[in-house]
Amino acid sequence: MLFLLVFRFPSTLQLSYQPDQLRNLNSSAGGGFYPPENDPAGNRFAWTNPQTVIDTGLTAPKGVRLNLEARSAAVAGGPNAPVQVLVNGNPAGEIRLDPANQNFQPISLDLYGKNATGDPLKIELAAQPYKPNGDQRTLGFMVKSFQVDNLGWPNTPLRLYLLVGLLAGLTVVTMFLTWRNARRPGQWAGYTLTGLNLLKTVLALAAVFLLGGFTSWLDSGKSYYLWTFGLGLLALLSWQAAANQPFGQPRPLSLYRRAFLRINPRPRARAAIPFKGVASIEALTGLRAIAAFIVFAYHYPLPADTWVPQWLYSIMRSGNIGVPLFFTLSGFVICYNYYDRLTTRPFKNMWPFLVNRFARIYPVYLLVFLIALVAVALTRSDRILPAVIWQQTFMLQTWNPDVRILSALIYNIPSWSVNVEIFLYLSFPLVAWLVLRKCQRIGQLVAVAVVPMLIVLGLAAGFVLTGHVTANDYTVDTPGLYLFYYFPVMHLNEFISGCAAARIYVLLAAKPVSPKELAWARVALGLAVAAVIFLMMFDKPYLIPFRFASAYIPFFTIIVFCLARYRTLLSRFFSTKLLILLGESSYSFYLWQEMFVVPNSERFLTIPQPLSFLFGFGVFLTIVIVSIISFKFVETPMRKLIRRLTLPSRPASPVKTPRDTAKIEANV
Repeated sequence: MLFLLVFRFPSTLQLSYQPDQLRNLNSSAGGGFYPPENDPAGNRFAWTNPQTVIDTGLTAPKGVRLNLEARSAAVAGGPNAPVQVLVNGNPAGEIRLDPANQNFQPISLDLYGKNATGDPLKIELAAQPYKPNGDQRTLGFMVKSFQVDNLGWPNTPLRLYLLVGLLAGLTVVTMFLTWRNARRPGQWAGYTLTGLNLLKTVLALAAVFLLGGFTSWLDSGKSYYLWTFGLGLLALLSWQAAANQPFGQPRPLSLYRRAFLRINPRPRARAAIPFKGVASIEALTGLRAIAAFIVFAYHYPLPADTWVPQWLYSIMRSGNIGVPLFFTLSGFVICYNYYDRLTTRPFKNMWPFLVNRFARIYPVYLLVFLIALVAVALTRSDRILPAVIWQQTFMLQTWNPDVRILSALIYNIPSWSVNVEIFLYLSFPLVAWLVLRKCQRIGQLVAVAVVPMLIVLGLAAGFVLTGHVTANDYTVDTPGLYLFYYFPVMHLNEFISGCAAARIYVLLAAKPVSPKELAWARVALGLAVAAVIFLMMFDKPYLIPFRFASAYIPFFTIIVFCLARYRTLLSRFFSTKLLILLGESSYSFYLWQEMFVVPNSERFLTIPQPLSFLFGFGVFLTIVIVSIISFKFVETPMRKLIRRLTLPSRPASPVKTPRDTAKIEANV
C-alpha cells in the first residue's frame, strides 16, 4: 500500500533556492532574478525583475506554499508598494513588506491557481518598477531565499486515505490474529485472547497515529523517527499475524477448538525435499549473467547529447538494480544449499560454510584490488591512503558513511557490494536459525519476505515526506545514497526475500507442477519482468529513494522463484551453455568491469556516435574474455586450494546425491 501511494506523489515536493541559485529559476516567459550581490551587513541576496516569472515544474492539485526571505525596495530608496502574486496567470495574493525594516523578512503565502490541477505551476511576482540612479537595471524587490513547498501531502485528503487504508488493514490483521490464536484453547484463553488483541489494537492505533501524520506539531526530524517507529510497529504486528506468534501462550479451550479447527485445520509441516537435478539452478546461473550485464550498462558513460532513446537511456541509468538482484539470487541459493546444515548441526557446519563463502569471494576480490592499487599508485599517488587500503583489504569500506569518496571510488567502484555480501553471509546463520526455522508454512515465509521490505520502503517514504526527493539528494556523499544503497543492513530485505523464496521452493518440491499452476507461473513471470522494465523506464525524482530501497525486490523474488521451479521459455534460455558460462564468471565480470571502463571513459564520450557503441561493445567483449579467464584460472583453482587447506578431507560417497552441491556452490 505504501508503495502504491508513492505514485500519488507529485514529481517534486519541494524547491529550495539560495541567492547563488536563484538565476536557475529564470523563465523564458518573463524576467527573473539578477546576479546575487552582498549588502553592507553581509547579507547575500538577489534583485528581482519587476515582472518575475518562475516555472516551478510542479503539478500540484492542492497548491503550493511560497516561502520567501525578502526586503522592500524602499530600503534602497525605491517605491513602497505591495508585490502582486499570480499563479498560472490568475491573481493568488500579494506580499506586503515593511519599508522601514532593514532585515530580510520571512514571508509565507499559500497559492492555489485555477489551472493547478493539470498544468505545471507558474508563479509570477509583479512589483512596481524601480530604476536607481546610475544603474541600467530595472529592479523589483530583494530576495534572500526562495522556497516552494507542495501542499499535496500535508493536505487532509491524502492523510485520510492513508488512515482509512491502515485501519482497514489493521481490522483484517486483528481478525486474523483472533482466528489463529483462538486455536490454542484453554480455560482462560478467551479472556487472554481478548486482552492480547486489545493490546495489539492499541499498539496498532498508536502506529496509525504516527503514520497518519498527526505529529506535525513536532519538528521534521522527530516526526520522521516517530513515523518510522510506527511503521516498524505495524510491521511487527503483521509479522505476528502471519507467523502465528502471539504475545502469550493461551491454554487449550475445547470450545475454540470445535469452532475454529473444523474451519481451518492445522496443516502438517512438510519435510524438506531436496531438489532433483540442477536445471533450474542453471537458469538462476544464467540470470546472474544478466544482472552483471545491466550493471555494466549502468557504468557505461553516455554523453549528454546521446542518440539513445529516452526510455533506453532511463533503463541504462537504472542498471544498478542488478546489485539487489545479485543479493536476492544469493539469498535463494545460499538458503537452498545451506539451510539444512545450519539448522540441524549449526556448530559443526558453521566453519565449512564460512570457509566456502570466503573461498568463493576473496581471491578474485584481492587480485582486482591489488591491480587497482598499483594503477592508482602509478597515476594518482595522492590517493594512496593507508586507512582506505586497510578498509579495502578487510572489506569494511561500506561501513564508512563517506564510502563514495574515502573507499569505493578510489580503487574499484563495484567492490562495495562484496562487503555487503560478506555481511549477508554472516547474517544467514542467524536468519536461518531464528526466523526461517520457525516458518514451515508458505504464508509465514511470505510474511518473512514482505515485512523487511515494507520497513525499508517505509524508510524511503519517510525520506520523500521530509523533502529528500530530488536527484541531488542521491549523489556523492549524501545521506540518502549511503543509507539506501551502500549501508549493508539495508540489503537484508533482498537477501531474506531470496531465502524465503528458497524455502517455499523446497516446501513445494514434492508437489508436481500442474498445467494450471504452470500457466499462472508464466503469467506471474511475465508480469514481474514487465514491472521491472517499467520501473527502470519510469524516471521520476520521487522514485529515487524507492529504487535504492529495493522497490524491485517483490518482482525479483517472483522471477527467481519461477525460474527455479518452472520450465518456461525464459528458464530454458537462461539454462543454455553460453549463459551458464557467463553466469559462472559473472562475479569476475562484475569486479573487472571498472578496470576497463574507467580508463576508457574519455573515449566513450569523444568517439562519434554510434561508433562509440561499437567501441563500447569491444570493451564489453574484452571484459567477458578476461572474466572467463579469471574464473577458470584464478577463481576456481583458488577456491579449491583454500578448501583443501582449511577443511578436513571427506571420503567420496559412492552414491551421487540428487543435489549437486558442488555445482550449486559454484554458482553462488
